[in-house]
Amino acid sequence: MKADRVPLLMTFILVLGLAQGFAQDYDLNKDSLKARLRSMPDDTAKITTLIALGHLYEYNAQDTAVFYYQQVKQLSEKLHFPLGTVRYISNITGVLEARGKLDSCLSLNLQAIELCDRYNLGAEQKAKALFNTGGVYHYMDDKQSALDYYLKALPLFENTKKPDWLSQITGNLSGLYRSLDEPEKALQYGQQSLDYARKSGDQGVIAAALNNLGVAYQMTQQWQKALACENECYRIATKINYLNLQSDALMNMGDILKRSLANPDDYIAVYRKILPLADSLGDMESKYLALYGIASGAFYKSQYPQAEAQAKQALEYTQKNNLPEVTMRLMALLRDIANATGRHELAFHYDMAEDSVSNLVNGKDLKKNIENLEVKYETQKKQELILKQQLIIQQKSEQTLRQRGWLIASTAGIGMLLLLIFGGYRVYRQKQNTIRLTALLDGQKQERQRIAGELHDDIGSGFTSLLFLSRTDGQNPGLTDKLTTSVQNLIQKINEIIWAMNPEHDSLESLIAYVRLHVADMLDNANLDYDFDIPDAIPAASLSQKARRNIYLAVKEAVHNAIRHAGASKVHIDIKTDQRLEIAIQDNGKGFAIDGFSKRFGNGMKNMQDRITAINGTFSVVADAGACIRIGVPLFGGRPV
Repeated sequence: MKADRVPLLMTFILVLGLAQGFAQDYDLNKDSLKARLRSMPDDTAKITTLIALGHLYEYNAQDTAVFYYQQVKQLSEKLHFPLGTVRYISNITGVLEARGKLDSCLSLNLQAIELCDRYNLGAEQKAKALFNTGGVYHYMDDKQSALDYYLKALPLFENTKKPDWLSQITGNLSGLYRSLDEPEKALQYGQQSLDYARKSGDQGVIAAALNNLGVAYQMTQQWQKALACENECYRIATKINYLNLQSDALMNMGDILKRSLANPDDYIAVYRKILPLADSLGDMESKYLALYGIASGAFYKSQYPQAEAQAKQALEYTQKNNLPEVTMRLMALLRDIANATGRHELAFHYDMAEDSVSNLVNGKDLKKNIENLEVKYETQKKQELILKQQLIIQQKSEQTLRQRGWLIASTAGIGMLLLLIFGGYRVYRQKQNTIRLTALLDGQKQERQRIAGELHDDIGSGFTSLLFLSRTDGQNPGLTDKLTTSVQNLIQKINEIIWAMNPEHDSLESLIAYVRLHVADMLDNANLDYDFDIPDAIPAASLSQKARRNIYLAVKEAVHNAIRHAGASKVHIDIKTDQRLEIAIQDNGKGFAIDGFSKRFGNGMKNMQDRITAINGTFSVVADAGACIRIGVPLFGGRPV
């Protein structure tokens, strides 16, 4: 029954609701949030803005959402702000859960609980951390652990007096007790969930609670009550255009009518309503379950040819799309059709095929349970290791106190010896300081010359352009836009110079983050589709100011060329880090012939090549399907200058 997934869909609604609340309160979009972010200091308000940006990207560009959530983590650590770390965890685990990384979700949520306890972050934060941990265990089908964490979170949620939150956790408890085959508790918590939902007044929460309670009524075969819940759920979901819940409610209505032995025409009509919804949502499981329901209705009406044709069509797709549970149902139906039409050998064939798929499903379930146990064991090992490390630190601290007395006496003796050495060392030190100071002054002189050249070339030409525009006839309707663009370009160039000069950004991770952010802005503004492949783990390599600036400007020039000259609709940026930093910028544009090389790239190609060669890197261009520019820079062996 597809409805069994309903409580799981509710697990992270809490986080999603917070995201929607932010957008409603501040009525911000991506561009205005990015503009605000550029001028914000590194404080807790910036953390909130980063989270809001991550929410806006979470459902159509998950790698960008992860990029902003990672900045939340880094800024929270920099500010020593544990609440920010907990908020990072509650958001990043939503993305990890969608990607099936449940072990990482579990570890992070357990960390969030520990931070709430250590820093006394309040009952609401701990309630959400416990709730999300229970949700991960629920997804992992570890029912007992899920129940433990839900029941720990429940009294904390009750203290918040927030009915929408209480509706969600009691709804999850209802679903969990259904899977534990405890119908009375499932009904109890399902009714509580609906009562809290109606108090909240949130139509989406009410519809989800009705759907949940309808499934609990099905479990006890209270068909009329179940059907009433699902009908009301469908009406509300249609009113607020909640397509997923419309599909779930219809599926439950069809199952209720079928299981209660209603007229097959009634549930066939319901299942037919699901098909266009499933297609629009891309929900293949719902589509094939609906086709199975339609074929079942035809079978019970003794319309065997129609039932067989429908079931075979659905079976072909379920086998291709790896939906073994639906495949089992279709094979059982085809077996019954074959028996009903006297084709017993064919019925035996379908019976054997169903057993094979059943064994496969059971094997997967067993493997999943073993994997869940392994994850739980590894998590417990990590917690025990932390406790052992804390004990060792405490023992070392006590040993240090005992040794301190001896250390003071030894230090006094050593101090006398150092006084004797100090006089001779001071003379040597002064000579070394003179040498270092001379080298420092030389380096500063070279850096001033480089910055002066950049200011003269980039900023000087920009101000000349502004001066020219300011003298243009004021009636020119495009003057304001040109001035705005010129000022924005100047600000961008100044920010790039400041970023390159800041020693806090010398890491490879900082360079990749900066390139990722500004290239995404360029492509967003140009309305081009794009994606990034960036390693999950970036080595702790350090790059000079010159290397960082040259790499960034080369990538920027390559992306600018794809936007302006390639006629491309999509750009793919692939970044790899090992002993070398490898960056490939691939567009799907028109490419170029050898004789059109200089026309497309002009001096830009030579500038890119010169920048990369100047830092001991490699540069190449491939013009096959579109254009691909590849940049390679050494990281550890043969460091870039």
